[in-house]
Amino acid sequence: QLLGDHTAAPCVRDVFELYLAINVARDGEESKRVPAVAMQLHNDCAYLSLQLTSMISPVSLTDVYVPLCAAATTAITTLQTSLCASIQAAAAEAGGYHDAHVDSRRRQIERALSIIVHELKQAMALLSDDAILPRHRHTLLLTAVVAAAADSVVSEVLALQDIGDDESAALHDVLEKQLLLPVRHTIGADVAVAAAKSIRRLEAVVAIL
Repeated sequence: QLLGDHTAAPCVRDVFELYLAINVARDGEESKRVPAVAMQLHNDCAYLSLQLTSMISPVSLTDVYVPLCAAATTAITTLQTSLCASIQAAAAEAGGYHDAHVDSRRRQIERALSIIVHELKQAMALLSDDAILPRHRHTLLLTAVVAAAADSVVSEVLALQDIGDDESAALHDVLEKQLLLPVRHTIGADVAVAAAKSIRRLEAVVAIL
């Protein structure tokens, strides 16, 4: 698109500045609470910034292009942080992974792992609509969520010291049945490939128990 005169270009800037002043300011706060708003805000800002790159203007539009790109990045980063925080909060419910051979502790660990899997399924359902979020972005977000789930468990298990055979066997059983297998069955092939490193770490820890 060619903005060949000095009259049109400032008008274009005004339109984009108005969008930044009204929509981004309003939706930016709501995006912290409503994931769908975060996804839509990301899409809108990414699309508008792309349109700016196709405009040939006699004056610079960088001062609106940069904030649009930043708003798109912030929206998606906020969403990812929120999703991963839910996973980490669920993992904390386990209270560590010691004494898994004790019935009361096993039930507590199983409950925490079931919440992790539930949060993962919720994230997949939230991000499943390709009409809202591009497929590649969906994959990147879910990869981060899977990594948060795997890493939160792996780090705690690796911190255990001097666990006995009974405890090790019980922990192996609960992690395999309540986390590893459900994760494998829940995520799609594209996410499995993208999150392969985190999944392999979880598999390796379960295998050595």
